[in-house]
Amino acid sequence: AAARRTREDLHIKAAPTLFEPPARPQYAPGDHTPLFACRDSDGRTFEFYSAVTGAPTVLLFTGGQNLAD
Repeated sequence: AAARRTREDLHIKAAPTLFEPPARPQYAPGDHTPLFACRDSDGRTFEFYSAVTGAPTVLLFTGGQNLAD
């Protein structure tokens, strides 16, 4: 006899794969990430690596939210 499927089983099987993680992380500990520019709280751009000059740093990705609000 076939196993009875629940609503959750059907949902999981029908959901498309939206993101396939890479086989390994794109950046390993110690790898240098690409050079990029950031915006400060006043909207001016600055070069990230020139600003941190090798100091331990935490990046905060806000999803495009206005930090001034």
